Amino acid sequence: MISHSPFRPNRYEMEEDRRHVYFLLPGDLEQLEQLKSSYIVGTRGTGKTTLLMSLSWKERLQSPSLQRALNGDQGFDRYLGVYLKLPEFQLQKLEDWLRAASDQLHATITALYLDLIWIEALTDAVAEMRSRQLMDFSIEEESKFVRWFAEWWEDRGGSPLLQKEGNSLLALKKGVFKARLALERAATAELDPTALVTMLPIDQIGALGRSAADRLRILCEPPDSKRPQWHIRICMDEAEMLGHRQQLVLNTMVRLSGFPLFFVAAFAAMPRDVSSTLLPNQTLSEADRHLDLRDKMHDDKFRRLTEGVCESRVRAMLGDEEAAFDLDRLLGPLELDRWAVERFEKSEAQAAVALLRRAEELGERRGANMPPILEQYLAETEEREPKDDPTRSERSVGIRKKAPAVYVALLKKYRLDIRYASAPVVLQMADGCIRDFLMQMAELYTRCGKSLAEFLDSTRIPVEDQDAAFKQASKKKRQSLILKIEESSPEEVERVVDGLGRITSQLQAQISPPEPGRFVLKVGGGVERQTLETEDLEEELKILREANHIGYLRVIEETSDRFEFRVHTSLAPEYGFSYRGAYYEVPLLGSDIKNLRLTSDRMGAALIVDEIVRRFSPPASGTLFEPAAIDD
Repeated sequence: MISHSPFRPNRYEMEEDRRHVYFLLPGDLEQLEQLKSSYIVGTRGTGKTTLLMSLSWKERLQSPSLQRALNGDQGFDRYLGVYLKLPEFQLQKLEDWLRAASDQLHATITALYLDLIWIEALTDAVAEMRSRQLMDFSIEEESKFVRWFAEWWEDRGGSPLLQKEGNSLLALKKGVFKARLALERAATAELDPTALVTMLPIDQIGALGRSAADRLRILCEPPDSKRPQWHIRICMDEAEMLGHRQQLVLNTMVRLSGFPLFFVAAFAAMPRDVSSTLLPNQTLSEADRHLDLRDKMHDDKFRRLTEGVCESRVRAMLGDEEAAFDLDRLLGPLELDRWAVERFEKSEAQAAVALLRRAEELGERRGANMPPILEQYLAETEEREPKDDPTRSERSVGIRKKAPAVYVALLKKYRLDIRYASAPVVLQMADGCIRDFLMQMAELYTRCGKSLAEFLDSTRIPVEDQDAAFKQASKKKRQSLILKIEESSPEEVERVVDGLGRITSQLQAQISPPEPGRFVLKVGGGVERQTLETEDLEEELKILREANHIGYLRVIEETSDRFEFRVHTSLAPEYGFSYRGAYYEVPLLGSDIKNLRLTSDRMGAALIVDEIVRRFSPPASGTLFEPAAIDD
């Protein structure tokens, strides 16, 4: 038996010896390689770091897995990518230092600092590429570039950069590092930032980087290029750490940049403003940068990604390029009626026995292999007779798209255990997060207790094993929440998530409306704010945003007057709600979130949950189910 699981959901930076196994969807890489900047937005575990690292020159040199994923095309004749993890730099200290500075001074220093960060990394990259004979330029050309850089710096008022360091790229890297360090020391000492103006090169936002990129292209582009194409990609990971004013600086740098300089920034949450710049009447649009929303990935694309990642991992572990990962074969199809019938067959409750008998009679009249117990229950709840021979259209309006909601409500009514199994269910419960998918598969692999080859050869792993594994994965995720909080009170975030999970579960005990639990918090002015003051509501929103950031809630929409969200579907087995999550809106008050976060005793929290559930009332008229709004 193989001791290590290929499904370990490690973050890239936690991989042993950086032995990261790459799988890249062709469309993702093609989009990032367009001559345009990109913002990638997605909660943790959606593959942002993998995408950025796949552009890194160092990773393309050192990772055999990435080289295979790229089919051996390292792309150095087209571009050079530099990976930067922004929390490793002093951006927060810089922002605190410049808090009282004018917008112009703040932008000048912030843009210069960002340029210094990537220029330092890029000069190191170019020097290394030349030493490996992957770039071909003379010492004279190198010296010419370095002298140009020093002259540009000093002509715009900067203190001498190179001094007696020489005219090599490594000397330039050292000089740039010292300039960056000087800014960091000034921020640490809280010096007057206006006093630095006489020591820094003053120009338009990002001018240093754009000018350096133009010169580097001339230095680095292959001499046999038929047309200019070599360019630079600056990959900034964890850019959600940028303050609002820093984000505006980045937006402005992106708006002003163009060939041969492009930025790729990854955010764990949507920045407050991805369009505004510091330029008069100039905004950032799709023409300037592509916006990739990873949390809104189409189901088909997410399936290709999960299966591709798993297949790449098992091939690497087995050393077999023919090994296959077939999710449908492993887990089988969705069979809600079968699972419900199996539960009812073990029930001795008179009402349950009677319902099952009526469903069996309906199935006999239809000649069905399985009693349509969900349709029978739905028809009785809606006080109508199910048709013996319904058309596909009638089934769609009747049960087909309502089945998951009916399944949960039916089993809750009779206090029977809800099963979570099958390929469609595990994909939905991942909620667009590859890391959550891997966590679920890791638990299943461990539970099966087989070698990897035997596991991959399995056909329809028993539903009982799937159910137990996915519930264990969900429980472990909930228990680990308190360890993932970085900014808010861990205990308060845990209380809020736990309360919302319980509310969702209790609300979904009813058939109508379908799968409630899309919580809507009014954040505008007026009476809808109820008793909360603005600063109090900001604390509640901070907790909700952080829970979304770490993958425990899913923000659906945030505007100036509305905050809509739901509990992450990976927690469905732990709390007992639909694997599809929630579709029907449930209004909340700011005081509801406040009460949940501040109530530490379980009895008090339970009373708050019960009150919110009682307060929720579905519409008195109209169609409760909206099949068109719910995906299969």
